[in-house]
Amino acid sequence: CGLQALDLVLQLQPYNADALWKRAAAHAEADCHQASFLDLRKLSNLHPMHPGILQALQRAAQHCAEERMARVRAAAPQKQYSRIRRGQPMGTAGFGAHRCAASATSDAHGLYEVLGLESGASTEDVKRAYKQLAAKLHPDKWMQATMEERSVAEEQFKAVNAAYHTLLAGA
Repeated sequence: CGLQALDLVLQLQPYNADALWKRAAAHAEADCHQASFLDLRKLSNLHPMHPGILQALQRAAQHCAEERMARVRAAAPQKQYSRIRRGQPMGTAGFGAHRCAASATSDAHGLYEVLGLESGASTEDVKRAYKQLAAKLHPDKWMQATMEERSVAEEQFKAVNAAYHTLLAGA
């Protein structure tokens, strides 16, 4: 209820420093650090000398960075490394040599799906799909979007980039 009342006050008086400060604190208590950071940034633009603003901005930015790293770690595929021995072809001692063939094929199928292609598509098709998706999902194209939309587009862009490079490395 308190957050709704602050939202209403800020709709009526968008430059109310006390309401921005209180809403930022309420967002921080609710673990909505990104919303807290945005309120604090708006407050710092309006009143740069507001007491405690720099420390609060730093805390909110730190929490946002920690949340982002946690999301990236959760979304990132687990890499499996193996030793590469000099003089041996990649197929015998290189990356992925220790995995079974069925696992490798199902992984490759998922990579093609990320690019919106059928399994076994040609290298040219992979490159074409990557270029189209990279142009659509590149972070520079999403600068005017909301933070949530930017975050989703960035994670999709990373997945497309990883699939592209993995498929080309295997070709």
